[in-house]
Amino acid sequence: MFSWMYWTYQSAIGFGLLFGMLAVITFVDTKKPSFETKGFLPMPTTRGDRVFISVVSFFFLVLLWLRYVPDLTGWVVVIVGIVNAVIVMKWG
Repeated sequence: MFSWMYWTYQSAIGFGLLFGMLAVITFVDTKKPSFETKGFLPMPTTRGDRVFISVVSFFFLVLLWLRYVPDLTGWVVVIVGIVNAVIVMKWG
């Protein structure tokens, strides 16, 4: 079924985490609906908006890493992405 795509365990983990995060945010929103808050971002955001912003910014960080510092280990980018997500989710 997926033989057309070159799957590695890293890409499978990444997609699994992305879909798992979407499942968790869907479950949490059905149990406790989110409301708009105003943080340091220049717009009011809901919980889903902040998750989307953190995922897109993580992908942007990965692209910057691949372009400018490919010799840097990938774990540094993952840690920076997690810190970014925590900041956006907590204070965004």
